[in-house]
Amino acid sequence: MVVVIGASGFLGSHLLCHLVQSNDKVRALYRNKQTIITAEHYLRYYNLPNDLFKEKVEWIQADVLDIDSLNVALHGATSVYNCSGYISFDKRDRDMMIAVNATGTSNIVNACLMQSCKKLVHVSSIAALGDTNTEEPVTEETQWLRSATESWYSITKFNAETEVWRGFAEGLSIAIVNPSVIIGPGNWNQGSPKLYKMVYDGLQFYTKGTSGFVDVRDVCRAMVCLMQSSIDGQRFIVSGSNQSYRDLFFGIAKGIHKPLPRYNASPAILSIAWRFDLVRSVVTGKTPLISKNTARTAITQSYYSSQKLIDALSFMFTPFDETLRFTANCFLNDLNCFF
Repeated sequence: MVVVIGASGFLGSHLLCHLVQSNDKVRALYRNKQTIITAEHYLRYYNLPNDLFKEKVEWIQADVLDIDSLNVALHGATSVYNCSGYISFDKRDRDMMIAVNATGTSNIVNACLMQSCKKLVHVSSIAALGDTNTEEPVTEETQWLRSATESWYSITKFNAETEVWRGFAEGLSIAIVNPSVIIGPGNWNQGSPKLYKMVYDGLQFYTKGTSGFVDVRDVCRAMVCLMQSSIDGQRFIVSGSNQSYRDLFFGIAKGIHKPLPRYNASPAILSIAWRFDLVRSVVTGKTPLISKNTARTAITQSYYSSQKLIDALSFMFTPFDETLRFTANCFLNDLNCFF
């Protein structure tokens, strides 16, 4: 039995679409029934029948913070994909990130061990990797060091990986993927798909920072390939290419037929912007649109290498331009679905 934890989220929903095309049955864990409806919408992106999830997916309500519900959900599981996680760069979400990302992963590892699952593929992040502070690309061997500039998201994802390695030491077969910024269609008001909505709404600013980007379909393929392989006790960066945020936003704008962002947001502008937004969030109680950490990231030159994955699986990534076109076409087709 194949089990997907966090199946109703962005990556989990895409992974389900990949799995149902080849597996007879998939057990999918969710927290809120409404998210199942959103997940079913993802079938359209792959031109799959609307009722395919109903035929092949067994939805089970479970919470990663409830070990009893996890044990029930993982009973009889052989292959487990952990796509659960809480992403935020707001310090007010620190406790939630510690709970979901660190404690939740610990619970998942314990449930896998208790239920004698054969293999766990865990979704981490490039945020759990170290930084070279040069133009040399980050690899799986780059050492992560705790510092005052690290976000709580980075800290909790690193701690989550530590729990997975603990499971490996206790006899659980594992593989860890560290995706860069994942680009793909989804709920356009959340996560990375929101970048398309921002450009559609008239984004005026861009930055010249650089990061790794990867097609969501490539992340899913990598996870499935690692699950089906004999590879054990390894982590892999999953990043298609290194691109500037300027190229990202310009590419999105061209794909959805919107004006290009006009102004380069300098470090000085971003420094002012995150401070004003912090005040706004304190006054209104709303989540900040930009934080000190995201402002710093937007101007940082970071590079990532997926050579280990390429060598291990003869893996080929989708070209960046093709990813942007695919996602833009899905966005244009979805204009009346989420807005």
